[in-house]
Amino acid sequence: MAINKLNSLRTKIDIIDGKTAALLEKRFLLLEKIRPLKKKIKNTTREKKITANIKKNIRNKTIEPYALKLFTYLMKLSVDYQKKL
Repeated sequence: MAINKLNSLRTKIDIIDGKTAALLEKRFLLLEKIRPLKKKIKNTTREKKITANIKKNIRNKTIEPYALKLFTYLMKLSVDYQKKL
């Protein structure tokens, strides 16, 4: 019984991971369009706005620090990607 529940929950995570990967790809494709419009790649004001938005949208405050770490790393990857464009 527990193994069925575990498999069911993992299937749900796999679906979320697939959607997350597709959204990540869309995000990076947008970076390709945004990069030529920017003078500087890194924008700390924009990063602070993103961080504030994450804090506003995460309802479970136990998860918040992990979400912030994830988005902080995502912003670093975004800067790295734009440097290669």
